[in-house]
Formats: sequence, C-alpha cells, structure tokens
Amino acid sequence: EPMLRAEEVTATLRLSSLWRGRLEIGSLNLKYPSLNLVRNPEGHWNLESLLVRATTTPAAPTTKTRAEQRPRFPYIQAEEGRINFKSGNAKKVHALNNADFALWLASEDQWKMRLEGRPVRTDANLGDTGLLRIEGSFQRAARLRDMPMLVNLELVRAQLGQLTTLVSGRDRGWRGAVYAEALIAGKPAELHLTGNLSVDDFRRYDIMSGDA
Repeated sequence: EPMLRAEEVTATLRLSSLWRGRLEIGSLNLKYPSLNLVRNPEGHWNLESLLVRATTTPAAPTTKTRAEQRPRFPYIQAEEGRINFKSGNAKKVHALNNADFALWLASEDQWKMRLEGRPVRTDANLGDTGLLRIEGSFQRAARLRDMPMLVNLELVRAQLGQLTTLVSGRDRGWRGAVYAEALIAGKPAELHLTGNLSVDDFRRYDIMSGDA
C-alpha cells in the first residue's frame, strides 16, 4: 500500500523561476488524500527517511521572493484527507478523518506544519470525539533523533463518553466536555511534555446535567 495517494493533485508553478530557465513548484494542493503512517517492528516510522532527506537537501525558504540557484521549498497542503496508522502490515483502528494539513520551509533551517482533523475508530460509530489541532516546527539535523522540534497539540469540543470509547474501545459511562492541550519540546531522543486537561460538567451517564 502506498504511503500517500490523493484523488486530485494541483501544482502551481513559480513564474519567476522561468527567467532562470527552469520549472519550480510554488505550491502543491492535495484533495482527499490518504496518508499511511507505518511503524515497523524495530520502532521506526516510514516518514523518518523522508524527513531526514528533506532536511539535508539544499532548499530556499518557501516565502523567499527572489529565485536563486537553490529551488524554493513548495507550500504543501492537503484538504479533507485521512491519516491511517499501521503497525507493519496491520492497520490500526485509530485514524484521523477530515484532516487538513500544511507544510512549508519558514526559514533557512526551520520547517513549520499544522494539522487539523477529527479522531475516529474504524470499529465504532463515533461522532463527537472533538477536533484535534497540531501546530509545530522542526529544524535541520542529520538524524531524526537529533532534530529539535516544538509541537503544540489541542483537543477541543470532545465528549468524554465518546473519547473513552475512542481510547479504550468502550464507553466508560462518564460524561462531560473535554478540553486538552499539550506542548512537546526538545529532540525525539529526549522530549519534554507538559499538558493541561479540563472536563466541564463531569458526571455519570445516568445523572442529568444542570443540577449541582
């Protein structure tokens, strides 16, 4: 199964690059893409080699206005996609649906990305698991484990009963509105995680809301 496929891909060319006698892609837009993130038995992900190759390839920032010898990194975005997770050949029940994604080279040594999607389970009919937003940046490094990164995650408008079903596979009988955020900083070999979780109107499923 391919890592990435899309129903429609639109490439926009940079007209300024034509003066240098070459074609340079300014942006790539993927419509309804499907991305497979695969973890092998040794614990490595299929995206690792792609990220390292991108960080070691000479490229000018995406927003640079003047063309130069190095090609400018294109602005890559995906709309209404799906992100699947696999362990070897086995596809996991967890996925991200209705996912919008963007990646660009913000400066000489820093990439930025953002992702927004709805967590789902393929073996359950869940409609209120909230909206997951991720914004982050990472810098050039020879190895992924040495790549400095800063990632902010936010989960909003999630219903607690649906969220417990998403995580554990069954409704634990809790109700409430969940808000969670986390900040991940450092290198993959040594990450630091801080977070915050709040639940409004926390109760059991058989207790009506509105009373103390």
